[in-house]
Amino acid sequence: MEKLSMPVSEGFEEFEIVLATYENFVLGYSFRRLQNGLFSLVQSFANSGHRASVRAVASGGKIMASGSSDETIQLYNMTTRKEMGSLIKHDGTINALKFHGQSHLFSASDDGSICVWDTGSWQCLKTLKGHKQPVNDIAVHSSGKLLLSVSRDKSLYTWNLVKGRPAFITNIKVEASRIEWCPTTSPGDFFIVIHGNCCDIYSTAVGGIIGSIDFGGKISDFTFIGEFLVLSGEKGKVNIFDLSVRNDLGKMAPSCVVDFNADISETRIKCVAYGGPSQRMGNHYLITGSSEGVVIVWLVNLAGSGAGTDDGDQSSGKVRQLAKATAGCRITACNVYVNTEEDGPAADSDCATVKEVSVSKRISKTAMPKRKLEGNTVGEEEQQQKRVKREGTKMAEIKKTERQGKKKKIGNNKQKEKCL
Repeated sequence: MEKLSMPVSEGFEEFEIVLATYENFVLGYSFRRLQNGLFSLVQSFANSGHRASVRAVASGGKIMASGSSDETIQLYNMTTRKEMGSLIKHDGTINALKFHGQSHLFSASDDGSICVWDTGSWQCLKTLKGHKQPVNDIAVHSSGKLLLSVSRDKSLYTWNLVKGRPAFITNIKVEASRIEWCPTTSPGDFFIVIHGNCCDIYSTAVGGIIGSIDFGGKISDFTFIGEFLVLSGEKGKVNIFDLSVRNDLGKMAPSCVVDFNADISETRIKCVAYGGPSQRMGNHYLITGSSEGVVIVWLVNLAGSGAGTDDGDQSSGKVRQLAKATAGCRITACNVYVNTEEDGPAADSDCATVKEVSVSKRISKTAMPKRKLEGNTVGEEEQQQKRVKREGTKMAEIKKTERQGKKKKIGNNKQKEKCL
């Protein structure tokens, strides 16, 4: 990760926005609160480690991971601002990356597989195979025991991560682009599945759909602000829905509490991300990134009911623009990194503690990573175990032959003694 060649604006950094771009770059923007009460959004880093468009970014502790069409996953230490290396295992575009805490990283690819990585050794612990076509998105349960995945094959898999195999396979009859567990008051009870213009809400207790949202246009991305669901799409459209609303039958009846246009040029809002709560009660930071490369930080008030957009008023349901920057690249995905002192030991690893040893069976022709991480693949470990087993068998045969030779020699000596 390159060091900054431009000065960073003074002030307290609230968080850092990491952007994935179609032009192969991973860009960082620092969102800072200035002493005069205003906010600034300036570029903090730019990395060109990938050889093709970057499709996904995710953070776990101080580690940032990016997945690309070059079939590699690049790792960065956000504290030291250095590249840690590359993970090479998939045979297709990396479509989704998800961290579970700071212990595991999950990756999904066009090759139809899902890899589970140990963030301590960076070895691929397991490759989940089942989907017949590219995996579009994955969602890890908070317990770390379940994983949801949706694919171009129009199926929804529920994986048992303890046993490393599918627990349920559901034919949803549509190609879903996104999936995620809902961070409701009862985590793990609900999850959303996005396909086209619709967002379906599933209940694990019911085992089916208990609510749906018709966005009125293709949904590009989503994020959660507590029990509020943020959806973005074409023509700058961003809607925020309250998922806590129930109808007379007890089913979810999502209510749109905020509806605003995040781009005056009405381009597609390619990604949205939650930046955390602000210092004022009920206010939250929301990040939007357009397909033209415009990234904006908004202040959203969700203290009560209401809807609308306002440039100055911070009443209930109002949205105000705080900072804006133009990346100069086409944004494909975004993530928020917050520097905290609670990051675990796995996140403290930097490039000085990682050796340059391959973690893959092969190196993609389209990807020539600068560095590779330590570890063996599952196949290499199996081959090594077979070699050890063969060597052990040979040693046992040699020892057996030696014992037989000794017995034969003792027998000959006894015969000689009798003759004497």
